[in-house]
Amino acid sequence: MKYKVYPLFVMLLGMHSALVGFEIRKQPLCEVFTPESFYEGRKKVYLYAENSLRYSCCTGAVWVNENRSLITANFQAGCICLYNYNDLLHEFTLHQVIKHSSVSNLIGVDNVAVSPDGTLLVATVNLGMQVNVYGIDQTSCFINPVPLKIIKQKIVRPHGVRFSHNGYLAYTSIHKDDSKVVIEKIEKNASGSITTQVVSELKNPYMPLVPKSLDFTSDDEYVVIIYTQRINAERTGASRCLIAVHNFDKNAGVIVVNPVCVYENTDEFGGGEDIKLYKDSYLIFSDQVRSRVLVYAFDKAAGSIGRQVDFLDEATSRISFPHGLAISSDDKYLVVTNYGDDKFALYSLVHT
Repeated sequence: MKYKVYPLFVMLLGMHSALVGFEIRKQPLCEVFTPESFYEGRKKVYLYAENSLRYSCCTGAVWVNENRSLITANFQAGCICLYNYNDLLHEFTLHQVIKHSSVSNLIGVDNVAVSPDGTLLVATVNLGMQVNVYGIDQTSCFINPVPLKIIKQKIVRPHGVRFSHNGYLAYTSIHKDDSKVVIEKIEKNASGSITTQVVSELKNPYMPLVPKSLDFTSDDEYVVIIYTQRINAERTGASRCLIAVHNFDKNAGVIVVNPVCVYENTDEFGGGEDIKLYKDSYLIFSDQVRSRVLVYAFDKAAGSIGRQVDFLDEATSRISFPHGLAISSDDKYLVVTNYGDDKFALYSLVHT
């Protein structure tokens, strides 16, 4: 195991990695701001990320419908939005809004993921301590606003969520004493209902850091998990963050306990939130504390993390407290949700 890989060794790893060359164009193609009407009757709650005040608003995003639509989540507004996307004009049009109800309990919805076959939407609801599973109509692409299943949590707050490529549901759960990554199996019944079953859990060995998000390589050989400090109502001082790479047993649905690589570099990042693998050659993750999106080389053959190769920041790309990330399946676009100015922004991924 390569534990706490530091910059000099990381640079050497990066030099030997066979990378697919690409860059993120710095200027957004478009920006979509949350309508103020979404917050009518809501009390705004501000928390600290390191020493900066943060307001939880536009949180997560995921592409659907062969990249013709985007689903977003909004923590404070308590809603899930479906946008249609015009690829020629680079424009998003609001198509559907699922609002908070006594059943869906969407106040505090944190992130969203879609099953590999495109038929299920999963939303983690942090404040409600539950995971909602919705059906997606394959003809209209509308989301059924009544959850097919609500997975209740006892004391932990679900946060990041992904599907493995072979269909396991994975989400991170946060608690001051009991944070972990949960793997569940979802089965569809002939009646149209679904059943879920926890098949494994990975306990958090990095307290007081907590697991915020995760993603899988295209063959489900590895899972990458980003850990950072919890936000709270007071200034925390310097923040820590690390990324752990684990083998994943895709047949059993089990994350191997001992990581093959752990990367921590306080000089370069300190407040990781969401993380995505790109073409099995790069890790893209949001650093909320420093208002940046960072790109690092990833060597899949070794399961190791290389050097930093690209970034988006506030000065050049209008990044402001970034949270969720979504990469289109055709590898053309990156969506970044931002807490700072309550929007999501679209960026072009260019192969070089």
